[in-house]
Amino acid sequence: MRVINCPNNWEYTQHANYNVLPTRCKSALVNLRSNPLNRRIPSDTRDIHLFLFTQLTPPDVPYFAGNYRGSNHTCLKFYEVTIPSDIRVGSKCPHVNLDIQNLAQVLEEGLRALDIADNVPAETLSEEDKVYFLVSFACRIFVEFLRVHPYANGNGHIARYIIWAILGRYGIWPKKWPMNDRPPDPPYSDLISKYRDGDKDPFEEFVLKCVTGQI
Repeated sequence: MRVINCPNNWEYTQHANYNVLPTRCKSALVNLRSNPLNRRIPSDTRDIHLFLFTQLTPPDVPYFAGNYRGSNHTCLKFYEVTIPSDIRVGSKCPHVNLDIQNLAQVLEEGLRALDIADNVPAETLSEEDKVYFLVSFACRIFVEFLRVHPYANGNGHIARYIIWAILGRYGIWPKKWPMNDRPPDPPYSDLISKYRDGDKDPFEEFVLKCVTGQI
């Protein structure tokens, strides 16, 4: 039996097939926008992660695409991640699945509340306020997803897709919120870190400006 040496770092940008990723991101967003049936609650992102990163994984570990860290695969079961700039990022492998389940519950409960708010007459709750509450909630899910960091890599792509999916559920399509590329950084990373520190407004305002095309 051939022994597999598990990679301790997966960098898809160095893969020979990397140039397919921008096209896949575009296809994912076109599919999301063109088919209302795809605008379901984005509580399980493994299918979209598989779609984006299949054939972009290291040799011998194709399951890095579409599976969480800590899942029952040889090289994922104990695949920990660390972000030197923020030690809060990266749930321990045994906790990843539960943390994602908890996040999915928060997402589902929040979207039920937003569904109700979406039907409130504009004279009672303005459209501007509806968008603000929606962006605020999307940011909460986004930041927590990145904190858990459930995949060996590609978490940023999926987190940005989640923003698209949440907003698109209500017919709001961001004007300058990329999926494949990171938003302008700085200030992107610093604002996410500040959000985790409890200073939420700057990141929410940043995302709102991306959504409305002001950035």
